[in-house]
Amino acid sequence: MLQRLSLVLLFAIAAVVAAALALGAYLNYGSVKAAYLTQVDSRLKAIGSGIVDDIEISISFGIPVAGQETLGPLLERERGIDPTIYAIDVLGPDGTILHSSDEARVGENLPMLDDQSQRLALPVLNDFGGEEGSVRIIANQEALDANLDGTAIEVRNAAIYSLLASLALAVASLALLLSGAQRRAQEANHLAGADQETGASWAFLDVDREQAAIEERLKALEAGPEKEKA
Repeated sequence: MLQRLSLVLLFAIAAVVAAALALGAYLNYGSVKAAYLTQVDSRLKAIGSGIVDDIEISISFGIPVAGQETLGPLLERERGIDPTIYAIDVLGPDGTILHSSDEARVGENLPMLDDQSQRLALPVLNDFGGEEGSVRIIANQEALDANLDGTAIEVRNAAIYSLLASLALAVASLALLLSGAQRRAQEANHLAGADQETGASWAFLDVDREQAAIEERLKALEAGPEKEKA
């Protein structure tokens, strides 16, 4: 009975612990993913703002966006610093790429695709507030997914290790409880057996007393006729 109860309790505890850890791991991964993507957005904005400031300073000196030849090496260098960036483009007002971290993109009019989830576009303004173009940064989705996959593996491993540790603790606690229950049951059985032995002893004593009383009465009856004969 105790073994069957222990197995039922063990499976119940394992199911509850596994469900709790799975939910915790899912929520933890979701929060880590959101924080990571927010950090990526902040980094893209910081890089884009720096490039926009450089372009606008050159515009204030009378150099148009298309004539800023130093932008190509600058964009390529910024792209090489961060492997999560796919491309950095400087576009004209019509959307044509004037400068890019990838020279093959120059002269093209490439829209941002829907699957490019991490992307940023900042306007480039002149001293009068007119738009001279824009800076566009596109994140490397494969690199982002690889980083998130690594985070998911770490969260999964942590959940598995926590599950194993929790199950081991649950088994140890259950074993202690069942051991205590079995010990108390044995003590109760021992006390019950002692009570039964005591009751049997008293019953034997009563039988002995009754037998002795019967023998006394028989002796008295035998002695009666002998007295009458005398």
